[in-house]
Amino acid sequence: MKTTLFSFYKSLLAALLLFISVAGWGQATLYSTNFGTNTSLVTGWSSSSTSSGWNASTSSASSTYTGASGGSNIVFNGTGTNGITHTLTYNNNLSTVGYTNITLLWGGRGTSTFNGDIIIEWSSNGTTWNKITYAYTKNGNAWALVNSGNRISLPSGAEEVSNLQFRFSAAATNNGNYRIDDFSVQGTATPTCAASTVSSTVSAVNNSTSGVDFSGSITNAGGGTNITERGFQYPLL
Repeated sequence: MKTTLFSFYKSLLAALLLFISVAGWGQATLYSTNFGTNTSLVTGWSSSSTSSGWNASTSSASSTYTGASGGSNIVFNGTGTNGITHTLTYNNNLSTVGYTNITLLWGGRGTSTFNGDIIIEWSSNGTTWNKITYAYTKNGNAWALVNSGNRISLPSGAEEVSNLQFRFSAAATNNGNYRIDDFSVQGTATPTCAASTVSSTVSAVNNSTSGVDFSGSITNAGGGTNITERGFQYPLL
């Protein structure tokens, strides 16, 4: 009889503990910018040269791709001494702590005569920079999302970073220009699991000839779990 009760309550407890709360699944936008509506760089972005290199522009506003914001964009002029590299850096305490699967995407447009290379890198400390591999059309003369619209995945080193930074760079060629717009960073929230608090009281009457009455209680709120039968406690392990 006691063995039967023990098994019953143990099974009941196991079933109740299947109620699990799972929080934090899904994609989240950690940062996005449409670069505003004027000719000033938005907060967090800096250029090594706003005259020959990267600067905000209201010309050739973004269009045609899904999510194109129009307004301002960032243009790489690539003028001045050929071969001089100019950079555009984002550094504004972008935290990926609590997130995995970090991805980014943006729109781009190169004029028909542009023949440079647009490099983008990421850094967790502003000192060591890691090149990001992606596909783009450098001189298509039309706006389009880079990487065929597929979000670009970063390695695990970009996760759990308190200040993730990005840097675009290109060398001057004095041939055409290249623009970027609608830059976004996303991540998947790290899931956290917690067992739901469960409380249940079960009572029954044994109709056998022995005439044993029993009652039991099952709780799961950080304490022990037991059943009681006529004053005797049986732990559920």
